[in-house]
Amino acid sequence: MLKKCQILGFLVLVLGIIGSFYVAYEFGNVVDFEYSGRVFYERDWNLTCAYFATGCFSSILLWTILEKKKNTGFIKNPMFSPLPRSRCDRI
Repeated sequence: MLKKCQILGFLVLVLGIIGSFYVAYEFGNVVDFEYSGRVFYERDWNLTCAYFATGCFSSILLWTILEKKKNTGFIKNPMFSPLPRSRCDRI
């Protein structure tokens, strides 16, 4: 289970950064109209950088949480294991 957590954390990090590039590229454009009917697409660099930074930050945050759980052994903690059967269940 710890190996799966490590692989999932790595996938979240890599795909999150790739997804951040895509979202910043696609949604960083601003549409500008003229009265003549022409449409212009202009890159808003502040918006592009904000999309990229938030995407990377959330990916790194989730990766850190998964790595922390892997290193602390949260998954194998006996506190979260199923409860043992009581004497009433044996009868």
